[in-house]
Order: sequence, then structure tokens, then C-alpha cells
Amino acid sequence: MRPISSGTCGSSRSSPSRVSGLFRRLQLVSAAGYSLGHGGNDAQKTMGIILAVLIATKSVGAAAAVPLSLHIATNRPPGEWRILWSQWGFQGADRFVRDSLAQMLFGGVFDRHPALQVVSVEHEVSWVPHFLGRLDETYTQRTPRGEWYRFVDGALPSDHFRRNVRLSFIEDRLAVPMRAEIGVDNLMWGSDYPHSEGTYPHSRKIVAEFSETLSATDARAVVFDTAAELFHFDREKILEPV
Repeated sequence: MRPISSGTCGSSRSSPSRVSGLFRRLQLVSAAGYSLGHGGNDAQKTMGIILAVLIATKSVGAAAAVPLSLHIATNRPPGEWRILWSQWGFQGADRFVRDSLAQMLFGGVFDRHPALQVVSVEHEVSWVPHFLGRLDETYTQRTPRGEWYRFVDGALPSDHFRRNVRLSFIEDRLAVPMRAEIGVDNLMWGSDYPHSEGTYPHSRKIVAEFSETLSATDARAVVFDTAAELFHFDREKILEPV
């Protein structure tokens, strides 16, 4: 986007606040256009862009209870999208989502918006216990810098994570054994259909296997109830006989 000259903004008669407001709007349009062009073929990215625009234009707010989904390649610095398409990049692509979650947690986002729900999508969950330990260790053991955020009411980063973050998994064999550390209420299973790495046509077999050690209530929560509540699905309508 070309810079806008002072003449375009109304020359000397334009107040700083009007010019600032115009630039904010144009930056939003520019960022949305770039992001749609860069990742418009990926539904999670597009959903995030649409939600950001709706919030920025005050069409919806945190009270709207619209969950924000973070894809495996969220928050890629310019040019680093190529990492994801390398063999070594795929195995560690979740780091972008971990960085984004850490920035939100240590930025106090969930103190300011306690109803906001964020979903970690498509890169399994067994990394979570180690991640939570590192978050809390950083918060409690590292020497605070002046600008470091402190949570209200003595909360820890892991408290906000368990309250505000939901996690999807596909074939993570450690998801169920580690559910006590992760939080069974935070877990949601998904098939990742129609991606080649998805579970179809073996989805039912995979669900049956990981559900063996779960109670009926927890198994239903992982495969249905948690997602239905999060995304405001009509459960009775979905469960009607076809």
C-alpha cells in the first residue's frame, strides 16, 4: 500500500486524530487483504481474519462468545511460511501456536476478556503439560522485568490456559493418558477430514480405542459435548435420528 500524503488526508486542515483514524482503518484493510491473499485457502486463518475485522469494527465483542481458532502455523513471521512445508518444519509447526498463546497469556488478554475462548487446532496435545510447566516457571521463578504482566487474584498462566484454551487432537496416543494434567474438559477430538493426514476412514476405530479408559461421560465430552458447548451447536437437533 502506497503511503498517503498529507494532501490526501486533507492537507493542513486535517486534525491529527482524523489522520490517525484514517490510517488505522487503512492498515486494517491492508492487513486483511494481505492475510486473505496469503492464507485464504485455509479456513482457520480466514475465520481469524473475519473475527479480527468484526471485533475491530465493533460488530462483535468478547461478549459475543465467538471462539478464536489458532492453526498450526499461526503467527508466522514474514517469509517463514516456507518452514511449514519442509520435513523438519512440519514436526515443530506447533511452536507458532505456543508462541501466540504465550503472548496472549503474558499480555493479560484473558484478564481483560475472561469470556474469550481460544482453540488450538490440528497439532495434537501432548506438548501441553510441558508448556504449562514452562509458563508457570517463567512467571514464578524468572526475575520480573518492569513491563512484565502480573495476573490479578494471584492466578498463574496455567489457570488462565485451563479456563480459556481448548485443544483439539487427532491421533495423539498420549492425549487420554495425560488428560489429568491437560484437563479432560479442555480436550476435543477431530478427524481432520478431508486432509490426507486425517483419520478417515478409520475414525470410529480410533475413537473406540482412546475411549476405552474413559468414562462414558468423559468420552462423550471429548468427541461431542465440549465442542457443542464451545460453538453453540443445537445438541438436540444434531442428535435427532436421520
